[in-house]
Amino acid sequence: MGRFTHDIYPNEQWQQIQNLNSLENWLNELEKYECNNCPVDYKRIDNNGLYSYGCLQFQKNTFMINLKKFYPETYKSIEKDEWQNLVYDCQFQKDLAYRMIYHDSTEWHHWTVSVKRGLGMPPKL
Repeated sequence: MGRFTHDIYPNEQWQQIQNLNSLENWLNELEKYECNNCPVDYKRIDNNGLYSYGCLQFQKNTFMINLKKFYPETYKSIEKDEWQNLVYDCQFQKDLAYRMIYHDSTEWHHWTVSVKRGLGMPPKL
């Protein structure tokens, strides 16, 4: 018997890797739905009257809650408006969204409008 799970169940590990890659692809498509070709410092007022920022259109509260959860050291070291340096970093937004959905598959709900407009649900992990 193999020592590692992938030695025992190689097809399951392959499927998990495929699903993780599919999540990355889904996030790249999400960017097109949320903010296709937007400038780096793009923000707009959303339907709820709050600003949405950057390529995945994070709102400040959602961004800060998840920054604290997944990057606690970074969160602790942020001063005043320094969070905006991170929220406008598209790759950081994608990394954060990846962690959110990976750890809780219901977190896609932050992008419900894009899902309904045709993006579809993220892959099952």
